[in-house]
Amino acid sequence: MAQTRQSRKPRYQRAGGVKLRIQDRDLKIIHYVYQHRFLTSRHLTALVPGHPKDILRRLYGLYHAGYLDRPRQQVKPFQPGSQPMVYALGNKGADLLTSEFGLHRGRVDWTAKNREVKRVYLEHTLMVSGFMVSLELACRQ
Repeated sequence: MAQTRQSRKPRYQRAGGVKLRIQDRDLKIIHYVYQHRFLTSRHLTALVPGHPKDILRRLYGLYHAGYLDRPRQQVKPFQPGSQPMVYALGNKGADLLTSEFGLHRGRVDWTAKNREVKRVYLEHTLMVSGFMVSLELACRQ
């Protein structure tokens, strides 16, 4: 009996043909990423209600469907172990927020902006985001 191996989708290149039906939780995820500029998968699993594996699956789908982006500057060569994935707003996500919440979209190309971000800016923004997420979680309690 031949076994079929499911291939992994690339981490930093979108796989085509991903269909995703947007749920309320997805809107929350996209809005959080919009508010903070960059968030890790750990931040999002802490902020968004639901089982962490379900949130990670949604993040995976939102990235491959174009709603979120994964900046390549998060890759740190010679870093032992795996780090949580960093997410940023994608163009499709910005369009969705505009249609759902009336947020001003402007002419920002979020995908290009994420591609051009420098590592120092990314790390600084993630530190600020980490503090803001901790503050929000503490206020909830």
